[in-house]
Amino acid sequence: MPTASLWNSRRPVSGNGRHMRSRTTTELFQYWNATRGDRDLPRRDEIQPADIRTLLPELFILQRQADGTIRFRLAGTHVCALFGQELRDQLFSALWVAGEAGLAARIADHVMARRTPMLLSALGTTGDGDRLDIELLLAPLASPDGKGDRVLGALSPLSRPPWLHMTPLAHLVAQDLRQLEVGKPGPAPLFRPTIGGADNRGPAIDAQHPRGRLEGAGRD
Repeated sequence: MPTASLWNSRRPVSGNGRHMRSRTTTELFQYWNATRGDRDLPRRDEIQPADIRTLLPELFILQRQADGTIRFRLAGTHVCALFGQELRDQLFSALWVAGEAGLAARIADHVMARRTPMLLSALGTTGDGDRLDIELLLAPLASPDGKGDRVLGALSPLSRPPWLHMTPLAHLVAQDLRQLEVGKPGPAPLFRPTIGGADNRGPAIDAQHPRGRLEGAGRD
């Protein structure tokens, strides 16, 4: 779908998680929604890695920089492995095919400016022509001072081909874009992520990092 058409055809859907295909995106959205309570978005210091430890390898945080660019502040081990590189400080738009780099930046900026989560379906392609269906969640996140300049995200493969994490993706191509409509849920309920991930269509937790981690987490 052409870039302009994809943006113009974005459609609002209920923010209850039922439109999500990945366990990671579903559970991250539930956690984000519970943590924000009756506000538009939670703060970064309210996100507790221990609460979502099984999801961490597929999570990332974006931040708008002083020059207006949107870059990775943190990226999980599986997200970095998908692209064969450390993503910290890299442009979010650099992951996308050249013709969609501007769209990717625009979507992330929209999430922060409008404080509205977005759900993306994308196709990842390798240099050899292999393809991988991916689901991304972008949810607004505030800095500790309350400024809405960050995005809490998930990037989750929907299948596990033999080459996964061995052959890096060259770029992403956007397939579908949905704006998640969320109400005010009231007091945050207790959240317990699924353990084991038997129903997850994404990759299993890295055996070398059974607790999961975000690259650069100690420096955030």
